Amino acid sequence: MTKAHKLARFDTTNINPATLDATGTIPTALLDHIETPDGVNTPMFRSFLSGQQQVASSTWVRATLEGESYDTNNKFANNRFTPTVAGYYYLKAQVSWASLNDFNMSVVRIRINGTNTLAEKSIENDHYNGVDVSTIVYADVDDYFEMEIYQNSGVVTSVNNSANNTYFMGFRLII
Repeated sequence: MTKAHKLARFDTTNINPATLDATGTIPTALLDHIETPDGVNTPMFRSFLSGQQQVASSTWVRATLEGESYDTNNKFANNRFTPTVAGYYYLKAQVSWASLNDFNMSVVRIRINGTNTLAEKSIENDHYNGVDVSTIVYADVDDYFEMEIYQNSGVVTSVNNSANNTYFMGFRLII
C-alpha cells in the first residue's frame, strides 16, 4: 500500500460516545487519538466567533475568534494560529454575515505573518451567504496565520456569530 492510500486511524478504545455534544465541540481527549499510520496530526485547532463583531464597509479586519472547539497544543491565541512545529498545514477560514441585505462583495482571506495573503475568496453576498477559503502551506517554527474579513455593503455589518458559520481551523499534515 502506498503512503497516499493509507487512511487515518481513530482509536476509540477509551472513548465514550456520550462525550460528544450537539454543538460540534470535540473534546481534546478524542483528538489525542486521531492518528495517521505515520504520526499524529497535531497541532490542530478550530476557533469561532462567539461574541459580536461588526465590520465597517470597505474595510479589512482581522476576525475576532474567542471560541474554540479544540486547540490541542494551545497554539491558537490572540486571533492567530502559531503552530511552532515546522511542516505542512491545511488551513480553512469561513465568514458569514448576519444581514438580510444583499451586497456586492463578501471576502475572507488567510494571511501569513501579518503581511502575505495565502488564500482569498470573494462572493456576492445574498441573504446570509457564507464564503470559505482553504489552503495547504508549509510553516516554519515562527510563522503565524490569521483570518481577515471584508464586506462592502455600504454600512457597518455584523458577522454571524455561530460556531458553524464563522470560523478558522487547521491541522498539521503527515506527509
